[in-house]
Amino acid sequence: MNIARSLFHDEAFKDQPYTEREAFMWLVMEASWKDRTKRIGNVVVDLKRGQLAASIRFMAEAWDWEKSTVDRFLKRLEKRDMIGTECGTGTTVITIRKYNEYQGGDNSSGTDDFEKRDSSGTAAGQTRTPEETPEASLEQNTGRPTQLVLVAENDQPKPKTTDGFDRFWSAFPQKGRVAKKAAHEKYCRAVKSGVDAERIISAAEAYSRTDRVQRGFAMHATTWLNGGCWDDEAEAPPHHSRRNPPIHEEVFR
Repeated sequence: MNIARSLFHDEAFKDQPYTEREAFMWLVMEASWKDRTKRIGNVVVDLKRGQLAASIRFMAEAWDWEKSTVDRFLKRLEKRDMIGTECGTGTTVITIRKYNEYQGGDNSSGTDDFEKRDSSGTAAGQTRTPEETPEASLEQNTGRPTQLVLVAENDQPKPKTTDGFDRFWSAFPQKGRVAKKAAHEKYCRAVKSGVDAERIISAAEAYSRTDRVQRGFAMHATTWLNGGCWDDEAEAPPHHSRRNPPIHEEVFR
């Protein structure tokens, strides 16, 4: 399934929850192209070709689904023998049953298929070294071959969509700091669309001072970014609670 991951975040499409078909495509695209190991937190997982490892919570954030919906969907796919699952230590290892078929054959190297699909006349991933093209190291890091569209994008100036994300993450309420990778994608999308990074960061700081957050409740960062909530906080005055903060803080500690 030689589809660029950037397709899932193209501005031409409305940002909305994945369909079931899109969710399954995501699983196939995330699966390892060849055997590798992957670290998830403090756990190192051995993955075979056609396998991926992800928590239910991470998939729910990536697809904008409820965790219970993700769980039911995976069970249905497993019942239809489209996937196999192994659960442990909070991480689910998923095996795509017909992975080779979805990839267009049993070519584990991927070289021939990708060369045939190169419409520019250049063999994908063959003309530049990892030092010359950062994207060429993608195969080493993720077990997936470098896709031509990624190499082509490297020839164009890239917008600084990641500027300030670490500051945003630190400023956002700690209870809402989950699914960092998904939050990073949504942050980059917002900055790329023209939203000022400083505006998002200052809004996150203001949100952290709101009465609701001080009482121990906070939206997930992905939900906050997806809803464009910086518009709700960016121009808000400094927070002055009308209630007695010490009482509420003691209740929710």
